[in-house]
Amino acid sequence: MYTNDSIIRNFGDRLEKYRTIINDISDSASYNLNPKKSKNLQKLLVDGEKAYGKLKNAAADDFDDLKGAAQEIFDELKDELKGISQQLSTDSLKEKGEEIISYGQDKLDELEDRIAERPLASVLLAFGAGILLSNLLRR
Repeated sequence: MYTNDSIIRNFGDRLEKYRTIINDISDSASYNLNPKKSKNLQKLLVDGEKAYGKLKNAAADDFDDLKGAAQEIFDELKDELKGISQQLSTDSLKEKGEEIISYGQDKLDELEDRIAERPLASVLLAFGAGILLSNLLRR
């Protein structure tokens, strides 16, 4: 069974963790966070801080009620951060995909330029590779 002090410490640790994550998201220019979501996060953080403060100052008989309310706020904050994390992961994957496509296109353009510079050498190289491959596949 958890004591009230350990529960308060747990909420305090979670609050600090969430505060750090939210501040990192808010401070980073690379995250294109919807302003509405950002305000909602800040509001949830303030609500969490208030609930934590009330829980710390609660009398023993009020503790369970306040603990339940604080738990709901912290769960909502956690869910909101989880959603934002998934959104940021998706955005990050899209960005990486675009970078890979761009890199591939650059290399393809580079290859086309080399072929255009030396067409005879390119044809001979392709012919030689075809003969080599056909000999390997025959065996």
